[in-house]
Amino acid sequence: MRLRALIAAAAVAGFPAAAFAHPHAFIDASLRLETDGAGRLLAVAVDWRYGRADSHYILDARGYFDDGKITGAELRALVRDEIDWSVVPGDLSVMQGGTALPLGPLVSPSVVYEGEVLTFTHRRVLSAPAAPEAGPVEVKVYDPEFYTAYSLDEAALAAPDPACRLRVEPADLEEAGRRLGEALDAMNLSADPQDAGPGDPFPEVGAFFADAVILDCRP
Repeated sequence: MRLRALIAAAAVAGFPAAAFAHPHAFIDASLRLETDGAGRLLAVAVDWRYGRADSHYILDARGYFDDGKITGAELRALVRDEIDWSVVPGDLSVMQGGTALPLGPLVSPSVVYEGEVLTFTHRRVLSAPAAPEAGPVEVKVYDPEFYTAYSLDEAALAAPDPACRLRVEPADLEEAGRRLGEALDAMNLSADPQDAGPGDPFPEVGAFFADAVILDCRP
């Protein structure tokens, strides 16, 4: 929600036109960090909650919403048959000590449809548990090229772990907006009024707009 407000305010202020080709989609994300009870991060469960219009579009485009209703069988088919999860980028970053921790593919996908909104859930398992003695772990959810804008709604431990402390560091959205403007200028995009699609060049600024979830399980 903070991110939407910044973009609206920047538009009124006359921000370069190309900036508003992105983002095209807004997703509210929730994260549940799974540890082993002794401070080692094992996996991250992720919720992606789409807006009402995007939810209707996803269903309409696949012919699931012709009668204005959606059944449990159709939702299961949506997850099982309509989405190739092996090519979904995931848009999740897990860092420790400045190094990216390798993640496995998206697994255990599911979806619910409530209040005219689709919420997709999946898990990302770390290739190896994150050792707490190596320092805090930083988790962010973002699209590097900012085609999709994620707002972090919630972050929590999936289950109590007495070894761990979790906090959220909000993104500095004013600084992120400044960096976006500089990047657009550097790519000579600020004067281009045309909308940029997902295949068009756009600076990788998504990380600047992402809140950081910090998991600290050091003794």
